Amino acid sequence: MADQPDEPMDLTDLPPPSTSNVTQDTAVSTSAMPFAEPQITAAPKSKAQKQRDYRHRIAASRTPAEVITARAAETARKRNYRLRVAANSALANEPVQTTSTSSDLVEIQQTKSTWNTKWQLSIKRFKSTFLDNESGYACSVCDRLWFKNDLKPITAANLEVISDWFIKVNRQLCREEYELVCSTLSTVLQQKVDAATGKEDDPSNRTENISAENAPDSEVLASKQHTMMWNEEDCLNIAPGHRAQPLNIIYDRHAEELSFPSIYYGIPRRFNMGVSVTAYMIATSELRRRDRRGATPQKILYVAIKILRLRMVDGILLEDPEFLKEFVTANLAFMKTVPNSIQYWAARKLGLFAMMRQLGKPTVFLTISANEIRWPKLLTILLKLSNKYPGKTAKDLNTSERCTLVSDDPVTCCIYFHKLVGSLMKMLKSKQFYNPFGKYFVQDYFIRIEFQHRGSPHAHILLWLNNDPHETVSENMPKTIDLVEKLSSVSREDMPSDSVYANQSHKHTFTCTK
Repeated sequence: MADQPDEPMDLTDLPPPSTSNVTQDTAVSTSAMPFAEPQITAAPKSKAQKQRDYRHRIAASRTPAEVITARAAETARKRNYRLRVAANSALANEPVQTTSTSSDLVEIQQTKSTWNTKWQLSIKRFKSTFLDNESGYACSVCDRLWFKNDLKPITAANLEVISDWFIKVNRQLCREEYELVCSTLSTVLQQKVDAATGKEDDPSNRTENISAENAPDSEVLASKQHTMMWNEEDCLNIAPGHRAQPLNIIYDRHAEELSFPSIYYGIPRRFNMGVSVTAYMIATSELRRRDRRGATPQKILYVAIKILRLRMVDGILLEDPEFLKEFVTANLAFMKTVPNSIQYWAARKLGLFAMMRQLGKPTVFLTISANEIRWPKLLTILLKLSNKYPGKTAKDLNTSERCTLVSDDPVTCCIYFHKLVGSLMKMLKSKQFYNPFGKYFVQDYFIRIEFQHRGSPHAHILLWLNNDPHETVSENMPKTIDLVEKLSSVSREDMPSDSVYANQSHKHTFTCTK
């Protein structure tokens, strides 16, 4: 066999190598080598590297025409940014180091004039409608707190209507106390004036005036004992006795007055005959009174739960207490009448989908958050209403005192935030020159107001703008990019001051869960 010549081997007849065999051989050889180097795995890419690779892939997939368009858009964005920074520096009267040409200087002046006119008019409008519109002014008739511009001077005809009512209850009208009236009561008084026929007052409507000054002590003591806290029949019976159930809070007429004796002193509410009053009407009236005893967090939670249960009963449209007690949790369809419940937002979602089918996709998603402890105007209003820190201004308060003011009067904070959102939306919907969106004014919108874990409200808003480009969602949307650059900015240089920039940034703390 050794003398025979070597024959050429046909490599095509050899079987392909087995992967499993190679793997096993490699594993054996590796285990046999005590000093073999371990396999090195590639480190995971950072977020910046992934974004850079993504941009490279997008750039490689573009056609020559798209490359030219992208380069022109990038050059225009850089130029607009340079002009915007120069214009802002010129508005602030600060020297700016730039290598601008003569044509750039002309555009800087034009940009300066445009920005100055555009934003100054918007800021002036917002200042007149909201910042200078101070809150905490009470209506002379209903005693509820309003913003200053929401009150109107009371007229002589309105005073005559009020005077007629004072005559019916046998009281003397002090005309100097009635100066301002809210828009709601102004409409009601005007309707009374229009309906007046000049008839003489009916003496039967007058009530007898009983003065306590000349009354004997025994009668005064007897009258005090007629309050609900002295009367066993009207007393709030929480533990009625063995095998007896207390009356549900929904059906107890005087449970609220008896639960808060420091507010009502055991005296039941009284309403005029023929006037239909709901629990919601009572709550909105008492929570906005100049007397802030009824606006405490405990009272607000009590009233909220009471109205919640009443709306549940109204949603079921049944009056049988036993049926409500047994089947109230069987079907939650009635919960859609309760704001911020799951069923309520499920119904609102159907309306939102209908808007999207009719109007198309929204143009802008806007979020507005409340920062109560950093709003000096709001803190000034809270100081004036609470009288908790006499002699101090909003600038003198520390963080703990600010948080105390905000937590003690959530109603005023919510009213202030609601007015802020309403003023902004009124400006953005307007077609006037002070609209910061210009020709892209808001045609329609959808608002959802939520409350964060700390209790502060914030609004999520979808905006449908005029002159929407209506581009198909894709990676190349030049008209949408141009719209975004015209209406918004992420540059710190565009902020008028560092305090405004600080309000636009978020610092994570241990309370953050996202």
